[in-house]
Amino acid sequence: MSSSWKDWEGRVINEQYPLQQLLGSGEQSAAFLTEDATLKLVAADPENVERQLSRWERAARLSHPHLIRLFDGGVCQPESGGLLYVAMEYGEESLAGVLRDRPLSAAEAREMLGPVLEALAYLHGEGLVHGHIKAANILAVGEQVKLASDGASEPGEGRSQADDVRALGNTLVEALTQQQPRYAGTELVLPETLPAEFADLVRGCLDPEPARRPAVAEVAARLLGAPPVPRQQAPPEPEPRRRRSVPVTAAAVVLGLGVVVIGAGILRRPATPAAKEPPKVVTEAPPAKLPAPKAVESPTPGQVVHEVLPDVPRQARNTIRGTVKVSVRASVDAAGHVVSARLDVAGPSKYLAKLTLEAARRWEFRPPASQGNNLPSEWMLHFDITRDGTRVRPAEVSR
Repeated sequence: MSSSWKDWEGRVINEQYPLQQLLGSGEQSAAFLTEDATLKLVAADPENVERQLSRWERAARLSHPHLIRLFDGGVCQPESGGLLYVAMEYGEESLAGVLRDRPLSAAEAREMLGPVLEALAYLHGEGLVHGHIKAANILAVGEQVKLASDGASEPGEGRSQADDVRALGNTLVEALTQQQPRYAGTELVLPETLPAEFADLVRGCLDPEPARRPAVAEVAARLLGAPPVPRQQAPPEPEPRRRRSVPVTAAAVVLGLGVVVIGAGILRRPATPAAKEPPKVVTEAPPAKLPAPKAVESPTPGQVVHEVLPDVPRQARNTIRGTVKVSVRASVDAAGHVVSARLDVAGPSKYLAKLTLEAARRWEFRPPASQGNNLPSEWMLHFDITRDGTRVRPAEVSR
């Protein structure tokens, strides 16, 4: 299946989930971006269908602010080849994306793992095993770090809570060094760049004897200086627009990032709030005593020199109905280069919004000028994306 997962882009699962972009894949499964969620397709083993659906049903009932929520799942339509699908909360970024560029600092690792340990302690308290602790399953959703939950299950089949602790130790080493631990025969060899303060904890997590590995609460106490926060119920959130009303059982998951804050951590950079202007105080000018103001030359307007349209694949365009409107606010320096860009109107598709934002960052301008000096400026770029093409309306809004 892995060689053909890319061909699924543009298809619609159960007349409800248009697959816009392949996020990641393996031999037996693949994750796709849809309009409102991440949809994971899993090759169906006939003897394992009911067991897998039952796992997702239980995972959908879990409630913790640092667990990815499951919305819907079941068996795909017959023409899909008997695949299973599960729709879940979309994670914009992953720890794996960070580690492609750099390791975490010790402080960042502690801050990032705090929410992960809370979620894992909750799962273990519910009598479950996560089974897939790794960097790709530690995600940013909005301003929160969350742990993927679609693989959660009861212990057994070679999976135990002690195995989660071992995987946690491997992930901690990778987060701090961009390397996995290795073995020389039976001897554990840790990367030389691993900070010494983590070595004893990691060795405990990777102890070959499962019974000697620390519990999650002990890992949290040693790593953070406190046990995990008790279970917290996730606050009510609006359902995604395409979420079906049926539960998971009604049919019979990943992504480069910038250096940011953890908790919304290194996994998301919160938008910089606009500075508030102080209230204006209006006073009446004294009569006829002030000198006349000097004439000020009006700046010449800036111009677009080079525009870039988002590169939307044909398969993704085929899923568009009507017009998708995306607006980007771009800050331009005195040389005419875009120094920052942010979404002003994101539209209904996170995928299209991401492509549009990437395109806007590559625009170039002839800057406005006043008294012989070039000036920085700000532009609004309004994109209209349809099945047939993309139009853009640039407007200089300040200088």
